[in-house]
Amino acid sequence: MNRSSNPVKHYASAIYEVNAAAAVDLGTLAEHTPLQTSIIPDNAIITDIAVETLTASAPGTSTILVKAGNVAITAAMTQGNMSATVPYITVLPKKATSAAAITFTPATAIVTAVKLNVIVGYFLSGE
Repeated sequence: MNRSSNPVKHYASAIYEVNAAAAVDLGTLAEHTPLQTSIIPDNAIITDIAVETLTASAPGTSTILVKAGNVAITAAMTQGNMSATVPYITVLPKKATSAAAITFTPATAIVTAVKLNVIVGYFLSGE
């Protein structure tokens, strides 16, 4: 397959919402696939992530790890990383190890309330 000299960048997104009053995603200490998520293709080259905080997390010591394409694409984000005014952004790059959804794992404490919009940028290997 010929590689393009002008590859196309793709984007995927997920909404992670933990809210005790609504039937949405879970905040327990386990990996969760949110109700609204995209699949990152196998072997995709993940280049960046932006995490927009739509609802700030409740006070506490909770941290959240984000995975895409079955690889961790953030360190465990704390409340300080989840600002309501400035998106959390990191440059990776990482390579997806399988076709897998964007997932979230509360790492240090149960998350009681938060709503995050995550956007992942990637290129397809071989494009």
